[in-house]
Amino acid sequence: MALRTLSLFLGLAVCSSGLLAGSCVPVQSVIGRPAAVLPKGDVWGYQGPGGIRGELTAIDKDAGDGSLEKNIFGSPFYSLGETKGLGDRKEISFGMAYLLQGMGAVRYQFLGEPYGFEPRQGGSRFPVDASIEVGASVSYTFIYFADIYFGFNLSVPVGRVTPYFSYRLHWYWVDPYELYGGDHWSSPQQMFFAGLDYLKPDQRRAIAVELFYGRPPDMTPEGDVRVSETVGLNVIFRRFDP
Repeated sequence: MALRTLSLFLGLAVCSSGLLAGSCVPVQSVIGRPAAVLPKGDVWGYQGPGGIRGELTAIDKDAGDGSLEKNIFGSPFYSLGETKGLGDRKEISFGMAYLLQGMGAVRYQFLGEPYGFEPRQGGSRFPVDASIEVGASVSYTFIYFADIYFGFNLSVPVGRVTPYFSYRLHWYWVDPYELYGGDHWSSPQQMFFAGLDYLKPDQRRAIAVELFYGRPPDMTPEGDVRVSETVGLNVIFRRFDP
């Protein structure tokens, strides 16, 4: 617990410096993972240091002619949270990311076996796991930001290594004072995750490395709405409790 707390403060400190430099902007902060849910009663804590690089395209209001401007920025990313298996193929997750962004999600697995499932000797398991999830987040410092999302997950467990793919569709609201010209709901944001998860059952730990990419369905900005592309890398460490 002490390590998690220290890690969180370090992550927030790094991002605070980025905020002062104007580099941190609202982006989704959900991480990907294999599609399988945790067995009932199982709990894991996770932390995910990573990085974000983005290219932002926006309407240039000062030009008065709807011309476009491009800005490339880089900002740190850090997440911390907990997931619990509820049984009946369901689980719930809570977490926190940079900008003191709180997150929550509920997941339902409709295909495959629970996370970490091992068939009996001589038996076999279904080769694919698939699940859906819904979630929301809110940020309440410097830039007020909230979003809701729907997601789909697919993974293929191969022993202790599991390749996975996750898709998220986010709708968000932002109140960035004068940064974007006032309150508004922004355009939807699509996020794609592709990663590898490695489970160490004897140590009750797991590590995942994933690439992610995000963009709106339509990259043409309208009015004061900014649109952005986001690409980056996450490294997620998970530990089962107890």
